Amino acid sequence: HDVTDAVTADLLAVYPNAEIIIHEDPEGLEEDRAVFK
Repeated sequence: HDVTDAVTADLLAVYPNAEIIIHEDPEGLEEDRAVFK
């Protein structure tokens, strides 16, 4: 969570009234995703 904490702090410094939601997937999680080209 260190990365998302840092990103959240950086965003709040620029947008202090923002509600920031970051969805984190567990490392190594494999899931099917559509490929857009």
